[in-house]
Amino acid sequence: IGKSPYNYITSTKMKMAYNRLATGKYQVSEVADSLGYSDIYTFSKAFKKHFGQNPSKVFDEAHN
Repeated sequence: IGKSPYNYITSTKMKMAYNRLATGKYQVSEVADSLGYSDIYTFSKAFKKHFGQNPSKVFDEAHN
């Protein structure tokens, strides 16, 4: 695959997170919890590192 197991898992989780947030059905905290993140800060930091934007922005855009 060309990625370490950790990077593959993180990438997969971030894609799942983006898709869930983009539906507008799930709050950021719900997505973070469902993907095994211990707190919203850690999740938001990982999401921003991966996509270059905050997860709340994706959620907000789904509602506009």
